[in-house]
Amino acid sequence: MPSFLNMLSYTLLAIVHTPFIIGQPLKLPCWRYWAYAVLDVSGNVITLMSFMYTSMTSVMVLDCATIPVAMILSIVFLAAVYTKNHVFAVITCLAGLGMVIYSDSRSEAASDGGDVQ
Repeated sequence: MPSFLNMLSYTLLAIVHTPFIIGQPLKLPCWRYWAYAVLDVSGNVITLMSFMYTSMTSVMVLDCATIPVAMILSIVFLAAVYTKNHVFAVITCLAGLGMVIYSDSRSEAASDGGDVQ
């Protein structure tokens, strides 16, 4: 079922990108493209399956942290360089992460009968 949910995204990607790559030689061996595809689909399936085993807040926290962590890893391992706009986007993600955690703590306090101020 989780793979079916991603089918529309992959179908649209194929429709949009196929006309651009027809007739062009591949830059990498075919097996590497297949490996990347398997890793991508596996990551998406695992993400969708996480909704069944944890709260929505936990999934949102992980989702908000994905972009900053990916950027940090790409700086460390790939020597990537980012512009001020990229840094602003990461700060926005981290602000969203903070709001999700704050909102969750307030809702837990309210559901426990605690005094929310």
